[in-house]
Amino acid sequence: MVNTVNNTVQSCLKRCSDYGYPAGGLEYAEECYCGDVEEIEANGGVMRPESECNMLCNGDPYHLCGGQQRLQLYQWSGDLNVWYEPQNTGHYEFLISSPVIPLISTLGINDKVTFVEKWGTSVYPNSTGAYELDLTLVYDYTKTWREMHIKSDVFCAASLILPDKAGRQINVGGWSVDSLYGVRFYSPDGSAGVNGTNDWEEDIHVLALQRGRWYPTALVLANGSVLVVGGEHGSNGAPEPSLEILPKPGGGDTVMELDWLARTDPNNLYPFMYVLPTNGDIFVSE
Repeated sequence: MVNTVNNTVQSCLKRCSDYGYPAGGLEYAEECYCGDVEEIEANGGVMRPESECNMLCNGDPYHLCGGQQRLQLYQWSGDLNVWYEPQNTGHYEFLISSPVIPLISTLGINDKVTFVEKWGTSVYPNSTGAYELDLTLVYDYTKTWREMHIKSDVFCAASLILPDKAGRQINVGGWSVDSLYGVRFYSPDGSAGVNGTNDWEEDIHVLALQRGRWYPTALVLANGSVLVVGGEHGSNGAPEPSLEILPKPGGGDTVMELDWLARTDPNNLYPFMYVLPTNGDIFVSE
């Protein structure tokens, strides 16, 4: 975890303990890593003199948060979340029935889960296509689900969480007609036990993809913009072997054709993409 403005020993260790880890390593003033102490040497780690850690935490000027290529080791002294214990792993249980069959589910910054599914062209005419689940209210079906609304069919769209303070969710592409060009936003709001009021925003006349895409892949780039790659022009339609960037840099048509993506059709849908940590380049596999 990287916290560029308020990294503290306490916040790092609390986050680690929530995931069942008793130790935290803080590096470069703003980075927090979690793990088990006994795994340090087992994985080739070496304890170094504490004097080699010389950076104060950016959110706490009294404690050291490592240094360049150096982790400052701290250990949690409180109770740990034991969700990872053997008796709890590999275990599923029925939580609550859903009003929708979700195509895409996303955990929001408000600790609620958004679900979106086919809408408009669905065989379920009463579906709104979107709901939000409040996990603190699962004892009451009428309260735990908040009905939301999308304006076009998200079947085989791509979804991401944007790296902004609001933790906005973005969904692009879709099944047919206008939904192929859809760019949809949701800014999670509300809190545990309290419904928010925000809904999905979409206006194809204001913001749309430059090319229609069914089964595209989307990726947040190192500079915060969104790369959208591949897909087909409609369900089982002609391939769309190209990429584009949101927002459009410099305006105008910024679509780039990709010969290798055309040559791999139809095995080019939902390609796997990753930002390489060393230089920000993009690795793509199909």
